[in-house]
Amino acid sequence: MKKSIFYMIIFFTSLFFVSESHSSTTIVRHAVEEAVEIAAKVSGKGLSPVTRKIAIEELEKWTVKYGDDALRATKHGGLELLDAASKYGDDVWHFSSKVPQATRALAVRADELMPLTRRIGTEVLELESKKPGITEKIVEHFGDDGVKYLARNASPDDLTKLTGYAAKADSEATKALLYEKYKEGGTHFLEQLDYKKIMAGGLSIGIITAAYQLSKGEREKSNEVGKGIGKGYEEAAKKEPAKFIKSVKPSSLSDIFDAIYWIVFLFGGGLAISILIKINSVINKKRGVK
Repeated sequence: MKKSIFYMIIFFTSLFFVSESHSSTTIVRHAVEEAVEIAAKVSGKGLSPVTRKIAIEELEKWTVKYGDDALRATKHGGLELLDAASKYGDDVWHFSSKVPQATRALAVRADELMPLTRRIGTEVLELESKKPGITEKIVEHFGDDGVKYLARNASPDDLTKLTGYAAKADSEATKALLYEKYKEGGTHFLEQLDYKKIMAGGLSIGIITAAYQLSKGEREKSNEVGKGIGKGYEEAAKKEPAKFIKSVKPSSLSDIFDAIYWIVFLFGGGLAISILIKINSVINKKRGVK
């Protein structure tokens, strides 16, 4: 009797776990099917029964390993991401989770971006998220270090200008100088270069040097206000706001404000003195009465 009860407990416990496992599998299957449908829309492709079955099986395999990360990435990357994963393996999911905004680019251009990302790092995908198709041009003109620096520090507009100017450079030395001066002067340096003129006639070391000197001169001028009390307007304003405000005011306004200050000072001082005299007079009268 006791043995029968024991077997019944084992049976119902097993039944419970089988039921739970089946329920969990059903939920995962539904999530995978939904992700595949969304991915097909992202890719702009119809799904035949055979293609749908293959995609579901492929994504199920990765979902077991990467969970929601695989589902999210597939929804953004499209069916091409599954093709990329079947070719390049785990790295596809690692990279897409680190730079999710570049998942679609990684999916459709995996053969170009995967080798670069493996060699240089996820800065490749960060560049792609800023300006699709720019990474290979950056590598060509400025090398792997250029990718790492520009991914963190350059705007999409700066990336376009830099690669455009580099393509017009008359030598590798000119390209190298362009990159170094951009690192020093940033966007302000690029603004001193005449885009139309360079696109028409090319870029030389002389043009870069002249633009950099102009940029440097204007930057130094902007820092004069902070001379002796800090570097630049912002630091000067933080350290000695009164001196900063006076230094940036036009001289005419400064004179007006100074005049108003002295008028108020003299008027206030005179008023205070007259009040004190009046009080003193009243006190003396009271003493005289006594």
